Amino acid sequence: PDATQAISTGGGGAVPGEVTFDLNPLLSAGITRIGVGRADGSGTLRVGALALTSDTKLQTGSGDIVFTDAITGSHELAVESATGTIELQGVTIDTGSAAQSYQGALRLAGSNTLRGGSVCLGGTVDATVAGADGLHLCR
Repeated sequence: PDATQAISTGGGGAVPGEVTFDLNPLLSAGITRIGVGRADGSGTLRVGALALTSDTKLQTGSGDIVFTDAITGSHELAVESATGTIELQGVTIDTGSAAQSYQGALRLAGSNTLRGGSVCLGGTVDATVAGADGLHLCR
């Protein structure tokens, strides 16, 4: 693969103006750096099922990062949202023995599991529904 490899989209997303990308074929083809999003860092980044094949960083400026499905793969995962929110929607993120870090406000929706060699939460943690939302940290 090279820098000119085409990315096919899944068409319009659930939100007007949203486009869905399947990054798994790019990651499995050996591409290690992918930039997706607006140049100004705004807008929501929704992350569905993803198999990490290298260390990965997901970053926004003012936009939210929303995880909607499982993330797997024995590689480091860094997630940063400067002024937006990182939301876990009933997901399991399992990086094996590799580290995970979340820098920004973390919002929980449903039961979530973070499994990794280490998990660093560098911001506030908020459960949207008391008693129904949770976070399980596993090693």
